[in-house]
Amino acid sequence: MTEEVVHPKAYNLFNTIVLAAFILVAGLGALQHDMWRDEMQAFLIARDSATPWDLVRNLRYDGHPILWYLLIWPGARLTWNPDSMHLVSLPISAAGVALFLWCGPWTRLEKALWPFGYYVLFECSIKSRSYGVGAALLIAFCALWRHRDHHMIALAIVMGLMANTHLYFGILAIAGGVALITDRLYRSGWRGLIARPGTDITAVVIFAVLAALAAIIAAPPADGDFARLVPGESSSLAIGLGRTMVGFGQLAFPAAVLLGQFGVTGEHVITAIQVSVFLSLWLFLLLTVTYLRYPPALVLHLFGVGGILLVFLLSYGGGPQHAGTILLAVIAAQWIARESNLAASPRAWHQGTPVILASQAVTGLAIVALHTQIPYANSRTAALFITAQGWVAQPVAGIGESLSPVCGYLRLPACYRADRGHWSSYTIYSGTPVDFFRGNAIPPADEERMATQVAALGPQVTYVIPDNVPTDEALLIRLGFRKAATLTGAAEDNYRIYRKGG
Repeated sequence: MTEEVVHPKAYNLFNTIVLAAFILVAGLGALQHDMWRDEMQAFLIARDSATPWDLVRNLRYDGHPILWYLLIWPGARLTWNPDSMHLVSLPISAAGVALFLWCGPWTRLEKALWPFGYYVLFECSIKSRSYGVGAALLIAFCALWRHRDHHMIALAIVMGLMANTHLYFGILAIAGGVALITDRLYRSGWRGLIARPGTDITAVVIFAVLAALAAIIAAPPADGDFARLVPGESSSLAIGLGRTMVGFGQLAFPAAVLLGQFGVTGEHVITAIQVSVFLSLWLFLLLTVTYLRYPPALVLHLFGVGGILLVFLLSYGGGPQHAGTILLAVIAAQWIARESNLAASPRAWHQGTPVILASQAVTGLAIVALHTQIPYANSRTAALFITAQGWVAQPVAGIGESLSPVCGYLRLPACYRADRGHWSSYTIYSGTPVDFFRGNAIPPADEERMATQVAALGPQVTYVIPDNVPTDEALLIRLGFRKAATLTGAAEDNYRIYRKGG
């Protein structure tokens, strides 16, 4: 299926209006957005790395490839301002939307919906994370698909860069490679698999080198948190299946797992998740049937979605930022199927894709509107409070990953991490002495040890504790702390701030 036949000026005008509206909404959303722990973790790693080689070493325990960190590294080093990441994330996401509008085989309705979907608008644009880079690269892969016979090296570079953004995009890059191989076999058989030996071998080498780089940098060492904790999270098959279904359900109805931010809890959330899983399964199967006449799209569809769901099942995932990659896999398969002119009829397409995009858009715009009323995180507010009290010159300590955004907004070179017993701005996942974040409870002996260490930092100390972590108030009072502020109401990263001394 191709874009409706319209006058070129009307075609460009429509696309320009949609792109401009996206930039406006995403830009306003970014101005309202207070960064949470995962965003600030990447920024602080980049900020505290003097050279790209330092960046590689500092990523050792973080479990991510390097591309996003390299992109934000110059701004982080020059400004120490976390908002500098918006100058990277917004242009990249806008470029991805532009490719979708001008290069994709979409109807006007689909073009109008896509940029405002929850994943594209919020997770890839307003938030500053590697997902926006991965999404733009996947869209570039799709845009190159129609020129695949003449731009195989460009495709290899794009897929290799995808692998260097995140594990899930590495899966999509592999799925794209399998789709390219399937396409060669489908069109020319085994004899046509290596159509241009020099170009094809070069492309394979480029992708292999870039993929190996991603694997080497992102592979967690045996003494790190991820190597020890992630397998434990997967010990229950029921938990793994539940996580997988919740993640898959966000394809058709992403609002189901975000209802808590609207104040909806309990049975209503469970019912919404069940409905979302049913709708997602129905739409997924419907779209699968449309690809039976074009195996490359079928392979990309099944390998992409299946690989991501397998990670959900075996180790980790299911959050909105992770589940959105399922949407990207579905859209990428739909893109190359339409480009082939061999997939199912437009009527079958209209039964699936617009439904998904409409649900995504409703959720995306609702979440953006919601977060103009409530903060996404209280990290900036905590930093402003500490600054206003004149406490930045004295030690700032805390526990857990939520300390990172406060430390980042304070622009401190380091904060004391009581749960890990050292000074650093970002979380170094080099073994976890306290697993309180998994059950939101600190063993009394660990709590006393950490509080005592913080109190010993000096006569005047600020102690930042996540609000969802129970605290022994009597212990803190005995050590000379008083509660200075309680910051709640944000979707992520709420705090209680304690102060010792004046």
